[in-house]
Amino acid sequence: ANCVKSLTFAVFDRWGNKIYQTKKYNDPWDGKANGGNEMAQIDTYVYLINVKDVKKVKHSYRGIVNLVK
Repeated sequence: ANCVKSLTFAVFDRWGNKIYQTKKYNDPWDGKANGGNEMAQIDTYVYLINVKDVKKVKHSYRGIVNLVK
């Protein structure tokens, strides 16, 4: 966290709808959708993390996460 200048973390459903986003390092996705009002359904979700380090170099990370209950 000491080398991160800025961060954006977003989670998308299979249709590309953004269901979660934060710019805070210590704000993980809790599995909720619709503004945190209800748990997201069991499914596969895509995450996208964009980071700018202290040297102003941009890094992007993408992947999938399976939500199970």
